[in-house]
Amino acid sequence: MPRNRVARTPSRRSLSLRRLLGACIAVAMIWGLFWLLFHSGLTDPLLEMAAPGYERLVAMINDPLGIDWGGRLVTIAAILIPHLGILLFVFDENA
Repeated sequence: MPRNRVARTPSRRSLSLRRLLGACIAVAMIWGLFWLLFHSGLTDPLLEMAAPGYERLVAMINDPLGIDWGGRLVTIAAILIPHLGILLFVFDENA
């Protein structure tokens, strides 16, 4: 006849070992992502595509008066207004 086994809680040592193992796995995944993005060379085409936008942003920060703000403001408004509308709809307290 089999014995009734009582479910036991894991010991403190077992829990700390599990947490350490989980932390090591998380650090390994973060390091792998960092290596993939910055050291593998796989993202070089993406960085080349983003370079003109980055250069425009740097130029805008360094010389704000030398920029055609009319075109920039229309672009910024076209991006921000829909997002603000969605945020107002989501966080509306009167609904």
